[in-house]
Amino acid sequence: MSKPVEPLGQRVRRVIIPGTTGGFYTLTLGALGFLTVLGVYVHSYVTGRAMPDLSGELLAGSLVALGVHQVRGISADRVNAANGLAPVPIDPTAPAQPTPGPLPDLRPTD
Repeated sequence: MSKPVEPLGQRVRRVIIPGTTGGFYTLTLGALGFLTVLGVYVHSYVTGRAMPDLSGELLAGSLVALGVHQVRGISADRVNAANGLAPVPIDPTAPAQPTPGPLPDLRPTD
């Protein structure tokens, strides 16, 4: 049995509108904003000019978008785990990794 065809408008809303996807929208904006600030920083360093005034706000906004993307991913992984789905496919034939034993105590001693 095949899946019903999704109308184009519904698909566009699901893919484009923030909050309806797995976070691709926030990842794209966050990464582009961060790369833009990085490019402006390199340009200002090479030319010796000051960075534009809005560089800090753009950097803050892009970092917030990347943080939202991260939180959405974590939330989706938790919901999937609660429903019995692993975030990464698990190979049932992979051998179990042995534990190396107890971890060393790294606390400072007097």
